[in-house]
Amino acid sequence: MSIMSFETQSVLAQLFLAVSEGERQVEVVRQVLAEQDHFEPYTAFRRLDRHANGFLTSSDILSFLKLHAIPCSEKDGYYLIRRFDTNGDGRLSYPEFLSAILPNDNPTLRAIVTSRSRYTGREDWPYDVDYALSRVLDKELEVYRTLEVKKQTLVRRADFNLLDAFRAVDEMNLGYITPDALRVFFNRNGYNPYEEDVLCLMRRLDKDADGRLSYLEFVDAVLPIEPYSRPIADTDSWSRFSSPARSTIRSPYSSPYERPRSVSPQRNLNSSFREVNLSPRISSPVFSPLRPKSAPRTRLTSDHYLSPTRAMNQSMSQSLNQSLNRSIYSSPAYSSPVKSTSYRSVSPRFSRSPLTQNEERELANAFREQINLDRELEAIKQDLALRADFNLLDSFKEFDTLGKGYVSASELEDGLRKHGVYTNKDELYLFFRRYDKDSDGRLRYSDFCEAFTPRQAEYASLLNNRVSYNLNGSHRRVGFTMETSAQFSRALRLHIENERQAEHLRQRLSSRRGFNLHDAFEAVDRDGNGFITMDEFRAILQDNGIFATEKELLSLMSRYDKNKDGRVSYTEFVQEVTPRSPSRF
Repeated sequence: MSIMSFETQSVLAQLFLAVSEGERQVEVVRQVLAEQDHFEPYTAFRRLDRHANGFLTSSDILSFLKLHAIPCSEKDGYYLIRRFDTNGDGRLSYPEFLSAILPNDNPTLRAIVTSRSRYTGREDWPYDVDYALSRVLDKELEVYRTLEVKKQTLVRRADFNLLDAFRAVDEMNLGYITPDALRVFFNRNGYNPYEEDVLCLMRRLDKDADGRLSYLEFVDAVLPIEPYSRPIADTDSWSRFSSPARSTIRSPYSSPYERPRSVSPQRNLNSSFREVNLSPRISSPVFSPLRPKSAPRTRLTSDHYLSPTRAMNQSMSQSLNQSLNRSIYSSPAYSSPVKSTSYRSVSPRFSRSPLTQNEERELANAFREQINLDRELEAIKQDLALRADFNLLDSFKEFDTLGKGYVSASELEDGLRKHGVYTNKDELYLFFRRYDKDSDGRLRYSDFCEAFTPRQAEYASLLNNRVSYNLNGSHRRVGFTMETSAQFSRALRLHIENERQAEHLRQRLSSRRGFNLHDAFEAVDRDGNGFITMDEFRAILQDNGIFATEKELLSLMSRYDKNKDGRVSYTEFVQEVTPRSPSRF
């Protein structure tokens, strides 16, 4: 049984979710590259292999990135080599290069790409393909930097311990982590990931592809590449480990299974905190510290960092010595409810909510349910964006049969019926209220695009750059495969269902005797400035035991932030929380 705190386990869960999200983002740009008609991987490999060595070094990759004005350092090149160097020779062979740039979720597309005819010379290599290839490498570096920060946040926690962290996930004490164990760990920490999240996480961390994470794979996934006592941007201290090309000695991180004890920076990190030794004998079933419950463990201690409790006490002391005079809003009705005589502490943690504990919990649960409603729909949007035969214009034409550029409620109803989605007038009204921005009773193409475009920029770019088949009449749907058409129908059905459920939440809140819109807004607006930010949404959720990811908070913001200015005004809050239909849902 792990003795790490719930907060530290939650930070570990957030790291895993960030790993999964990073892998998903990289997979999108891989697919964008593979869908380039002129992309051929062997020619791309020769393009980077400047000296025709038959392999790539970190200097080859850095030269290519700098050619496209992508900021990068020597350690970035070293990381890219380490990430895909499976045999630990400090360089990338052609098969290793393929694993870095080709999509994993689409074996058909992967097979098509690898069977393309090779170029005869470099002069024919299109710039668009070159740029798409640089985006794959750039995205890998972006994900690496994001994860490095989160890893260092985790290992700085006073109660963090590698063995305890491993056992927090491996509750069955198997000595390895299975996908089922990850799901249980996520659920125990208040997260409900999709199956795709777990698959992406396993794909990125499971180096030997055996369907489970060993202790060494877990350590490789959790510990920062750089010792956390050094700043991330400290390139001088990194120069000793920078590039495998700089020395004939194999990189200390070239393989997650072999780390020379004399030079490994991870050993330096572990020894500085008296952590468990990461020597290769850990993999031995006789000496493994994973199986026996009574294995000795030394607690993580450090004199250089405050404990979370001590840091919180200092923060509280500073917060209580300051207060902000809240802004005065004189406009009536739907202006901000902030009063001129009201003062609040700067720290959201210690502000007093005007709602009762039960009412605030109900409001937080409503936020959580709204997040859950949008999660599944967003996953379907992303799936449609990854389907090469799906595009927005042909989808819109299925409803706009006369080519007017907009769709009325009756036309939307007819189109939905063709997809097997049957609605009543109240449900159509709710859908129009959500997406008809100018409230003229017409769903324009821009409104339709907003309803079906994923929020994540890479998916949106992939979908928006896809051209229409320009088919007319009864042939409009010929361009979509049966699977794509079925998925589009599912997205339509989920859109309608989501608006039904969202209205049910509004009516449930408004029917509560102690619920008040002004008080609800003030309960979320912790700093009393008349606007709700994403951090304030996060705060009220966490105060009620709900831990949302960055992506889920963005989803919640997109529902409330009508004018897309990055904050929610009182008017926008009222518009979203107030029931819209006289019918009961």
